[in-house]
Amino acid sequence: QKTDATATDTSGSGVSTTVWTYPANVICTNDNILNPTFSASVDGTYTVTLTVTDVAGNTNADSFQLTWDETAPTIVSTDPVDGAVNIPVVNGSIIIGFSEPMWDDGLGGPDSNLPDGGGEWNGDYTWLNATYGNLTDLTDYYINLTGLGLQDMAGNALTGDLNITFTTGDFTDPVANAGLDQDTVD
Repeated sequence: QKTDATATDTSGSGVSTTVWTYPANVICTNDNILNPTFSASVDGTYTVTLTVTDVAGNTNADSFQLTWDETAPTIVSTDPVDGAVNIPVVNGSIIIGFSEPMWDDGLGGPDSNLPDGGGEWNGDYTWLNATYGNLTDLTDYYINLTGLGLQDMAGNALTGDLNITFTTGDFTDPVANAGLDQDTVD
């Protein structure tokens, strides 16, 4: 990330030096220029500090937070679990949990054969609640997140198995017919 730092000296003696300090995992292209580029060797949030010294020897410092994230998000849980069987046929939902907060850019709905589908993110965008209407007995259903362009807040694309499947159970009562009433004749 390129900085947009400034250094001025309003007293008139002029800026003598600018020095950046940062943790060991942070990489700086040149820590003695005003606007270097920063990166990091490990994902995380780091405090980076600019110290400015004027010709008279006065110093001042200011810091910013560098957040570095190059790890792709993944699906970490689903309810029901992927491949589940005997799922009830009544209105319900699939809850999909992600490894980190996701960016919701209004990308549209997933590919799915679920009837009356909808979806809603939780407050911190770490899980998606995909709702559906009544299902049919003994039917395979799926929700596929491939092709939606889902990504985390840093822009890393969602990876891994993005297709969740489940099968409904047999919840329809059988039909019983005892036949016609029988009369006994003597």
